[in-house]
Amino acid sequence: MIVVTGCRRSGTSLWMQMLAAADLPIVGEPFAAQLEALKEANPQGFYESEHRYGVDGDPEDLRGQVVKMFVPGVVETDEDELERVIFTIRPWREHVASTRAFEALEAEALDTEVPQAMPADLEWWFENYCLFGDFADRDYPMMIVAYDRVLDEPKATAERALTYLDQDLAKADAMATVVDPSLRRADASDITSDLPAEILETFDALYQRVRDREPFDDAFVDRLGATHEALMPLIEPYLSGDEEELEVTDLT
Repeated sequence: MIVVTGCRRSGTSLWMQMLAAADLPIVGEPFAAQLEALKEANPQGFYESEHRYGVDGDPEDLRGQVVKMFVPGVVETDEDELERVIFTIRPWREHVASTRAFEALEAEALDTEVPQAMPADLEWWFENYCLFGDFADRDYPMMIVAYDRVLDEPKATAERALTYLDQDLAKADAMATVVDPSLRRADASDITSDLPAEILETFDALYQRVRDREPFDDAFVDRLGATHEALMPLIEPYLSGDEEELEVTDLT
């Protein structure tokens, strides 16, 4: 299966829309019943399915198809079933802003507060770091994309994805047409965090490396490992059930 993944609000829905525009076989409808009320967050569709937290059923039934799957599902999926993975990462401040806006929309739609297990800044780090660690450990095919690149260079990013997926580059125009930068509504200008400045500098450095497609040298990997070690005492109280399984091989 071809898996589109990343933290929530990281652009996974946009990738599903783009790949649908390229006529790839998509698993899931634009709006499941429970997501129709949240259409404002992704007006062109979420494309979620029963496989969003891991394969539900026989993985052979998903071979060659595009599936949106969140990080816990990828970590739990056998690497032989991961034909290709597209992993998108968004700047942490935008993740926090977009997550807060989505939670407010969700609370309004459901007419109740929706509790979240982990602060969004910690969630951003934990899920992204664990997916990097899983990839480093199991070495399945993965294309890592910065959210900025998708919005700022849609055709070039589409061509990169089509090359990675062994698809016709002529489909890049249709994919790029789906990308609407005006939907980038998360205002991160006033986002702050109580985490130490050096931690946040590492968050920014991680995103910048991905955006610039720079390799992770040994010194940077050590820096990521030290950051993760420092943050785990803050993260652990929020872990339960499947989230505990996200603690995978350390990058170092």
